Amino acid sequence: MRVLLTGGSGFLGSRIALFLSQQGHHVIVATRSLSKLSFSHSSLEFRVINWDCNQSLQSLCSGVDALVHAAGMNAKDCSLSPSSAIKFNAYSTARLLDSATQSNIKQFFYFSTAHIYGSPLAGEITEFSIPSNSHPYAISNIIGEKFVQDIALRSDMHCTILRLSNVYGPPISPNIACWHLFVNDLCRQVVLDQKIVIRNDAGVVRNFLPITNLCYLVSSLLNNDIRELSSVSPNIINVGSSHSFTLLEIASLIQTSASSLFGFSPSIHFSGNNLTPPLHYSSLYSEILSDIFTMSHSSEIDNLLRFCSNHSFELSF
Repeated sequence: MRVLLTGGSGFLGSRIALFLSQQGHHVIVATRSLSKLSFSHSSLEFRVINWDCNQSLQSLCSGVDALVHAAGMNAKDCSLSPSSAIKFNAYSTARLLDSATQSNIKQFFYFSTAHIYGSPLAGEITEFSIPSNSHPYAISNIIGEKFVQDIALRSDMHCTILRLSNVYGPPISPNIACWHLFVNDLCRQVVLDQKIVIRNDAGVVRNFLPITNLCYLVSSLLNNDIRELSSVSPNIINVGSSHSFTLLEIASLIQTSASSLFGFSPSIHFSGNNLTPPLHYSSLYSEILSDIFTMSHSSEIDNLLRFCSNHSFELSF
């Protein structure tokens, strides 16, 4: 299958691109600039995308069977420029959808975020929960979702919206921008500083997702392996782990893994430990997802710590 993947130079996109390629798909990685790519791989095809040019989008979509739209502005950049957030996360998505339908692409996957539901996330959250976050990051993703839902209702393209929790894990290159992510940052600290500093309140509760499980999910959806997930369009899926953690709890998991892998137990430092309300980030498809999600937190953390250790020189700059 020919798969076009946007955001392929980023953390999520690059890992998924390589994973799908290893599953036998022909993956086309769309990026704004080939010269700024921080990785390369012989099994991937790289092409330049111009988000402001309909002809560029149409050319990329031509002859493609499925499109994974993983490109998007992050929360920090959205906050700095709300208008740019709407322009890219929402209206660039709309133009891409138009090109995809004109090219008769069969499947479209849109990466949204769990943070549309609120800030902070708390309580029982399912796909029926009402989004209530007014942050530009959340608003722009919600509008992007609306465009996906609209095109799904008036075309034959099967559309899936994935509302992701906090994804973490080893990137395919140490130069990928992912070290601001909480778990990735803590694992990097362990290797470089032999200690863990939690800069937020240690009692904050978050849901975390090993990136390997996201890769397996996208592959299963792409191959139509699960009838319950491929028979509905548009389909919205909350993608997270069955259990949420306080930041101190996830730091303790990293501490345990470091002790086992490296023979030392990094100290954990934090300034506050005020518990936030509990969080259960669940899905209508939880039982199905549990069968797909075979990578445990401990195993993904082990993989991430090994990656940091193997690339300690690059990560020290």
